[in-house]
Amino acid sequence: MRRGASQTSLALLIANLEPQQDHLDEAEKHAKLAVGDIPTEAHRLLAQVWMERKNYDKALEEAKAGAGGGRM
Repeated sequence: MRRGASQTSLALLIANLEPQQDHLDEAEKHAKLAVGDIPTEAHRLLAQVWMERKNYDKALEEAKAGAGGGRM
């Protein structure tokens, strides 16, 4: 099922607000919804979530995915 641009934007907006309120699980879920439509921004947010969780390996993995998988 493909989401419309407005739905994806809304999911990403919500995801961006959630880490500020310690809702990391919800932020992760919303960011994953946006990966197909806005991958760079979604992976950036996922990296932020993993940083908050202090899982730096996963944060680096998401950051690289957001950068197109290239070296950082």
